[in-house]
Amino acid sequence: MPKTPFSAVCAILSIFTTLIAAPTRASAAEDVATVPARFSAAPLFLGGATHWRVRSLRGARPIQGSEISARFSGGTVSGRAGCNAYNGSYEAGGGVVTIPGVGLTRMRCFSPRGVMEQEQSYVRALQEARTYFLQRNRLFFRNSDGAVVIEFIRSR
Repeated sequence: MPKTPFSAVCAILSIFTTLIAAPTRASAAEDVATVPARFSAAPLFLGGATHWRVRSLRGARPIQGSEISARFSGGTVSGRAGCNAYNGSYEAGGGVVTIPGVGLTRMRCFSPRGVMEQEQSYVRALQEARTYFLQRNRLFFRNSDGAVVIEFIRSR
């Protein structure tokens, strides 16, 4: 069994303790404002029965009555984009994520108002995602400028 250097174990425990002890905020805007510029490069477990729903898209809450979700499993991401179902491939590890493209079903939704524009914004944000980090039960995707483009919350 390979041995892990003591300093690496201490660093991981320090990061874990910092994330667990982070204060709870009342709004997505406050949370995004306090997101650390640097984050753990620990591998991200995106598989199994881990389902996520969008809490914030580009700093705004999803439109009421729409569902935006993601499930990451075995290199495939799938879910609801607001109106349509989607799926695509992803690679994630060491704090880096790549989602090169997603395919969508072709429904057109007129309600709730703005859901199609929100869906397009979500798909673009998935493709813009370059880095990720976990904070408690939340998953954050950042773009190449370091801005949080999607905040997910674990749903199952």
